[in-house]
Amino acid sequence: MITLINKIIPLIVVFLLGYLLKRKNILKKSDSQALGKLLMYLVLPSIIISFFAQIEFSPKIFYLASAGCLSMIFLGILGWLVAKLLGLKDVVRGTFILLFFTLEVGAIGYVLMLAVYGNMGLEKMVIAGLFQTFIAFTFVPALASYYGKAKGDIKKTLMSLFSSPIVWSIFIGIALNILNYQSEFLNNLFQILNPGLLLLFMIIVGLEFEPKINSFKLPILIIFFKTIFGLVIGLFLVKIFHFGDLERISILMMATLPSGMIMIPFAQEYKLDTKLVANTLSIALPLSLIFYLVLLNFV
Repeated sequence: MITLINKIIPLIVVFLLGYLLKRKNILKKSDSQALGKLLMYLVLPSIIISFFAQIEFSPKIFYLASAGCLSMIFLGILGWLVAKLLGLKDVVRGTFILLFFTLEVGAIGYVLMLAVYGNMGLEKMVIAGLFQTFIAFTFVPALASYYGKAKGDIKKTLMSLFSSPIVWSIFIGIALNILNYQSEFLNNLFQILNPGLLLLFMIIVGLEFEPKINSFKLPILIIFFKTIFGLVIGLFLVKIFHFGDLERISILMMATLPSGMIMIPFAQEYKLDTKLVANTLSIALPLSLIFYLVLLNFV
């Protein structure tokens, strides 16, 4: 327990530092967009390419990626059922469902697995979130277009998928693996870029954190149902696939992750309920750090 606290508390401190820098006007909330671009276009591609370039492909990888994808699908179905039971309509209903469907794999999943379990933990989470990445850039924006006031088009959705540096990084890493390409230059470059993950992600979460919540009801319901039923879904998938320790932990974490920050640009672009998105993320992201401090101590 003490070891786990010593690994997670520094992440919370960096998160609080990010929030403090915003409160002191040293950084602005809008600066998170620039930091996010550094992550999206440099740090995450570096981590993903270096991982897939070295991995040994096996059926276990497919099973882990499939389980991660299934957890996302089951959560989406859960969101649809809860929204129906609550009688939510139109834009609010769509936003509610999508907040169940999206998972913050990067800022929470990658960061915690790397901080607590090192590179091996990060690798398991990358695999668990593999298929989820493609769904996040295809089905999720399509659903956002369906429920939102601003309708999108299929061409734009496909372009967002194929122009995503995350998707390209997966293909580049796999290509380097197949070609068995080794480069001291790339290895040195990866060693410079990869350590930026923890710092940048937690600073971004701190900058995005807004403690002034306009409405607690729906955000609390989303967090409660995603966390409790997500844990049940995760335990079910772990039992079905008979995963080992790190694989089990990555799926349990995947199934209970808070809503993804990707919902912010989707909500803006497709004119969903941006207040519901902001309120949910403001509560869910910092609370998830506390939740995983408890969960990881028991698994």
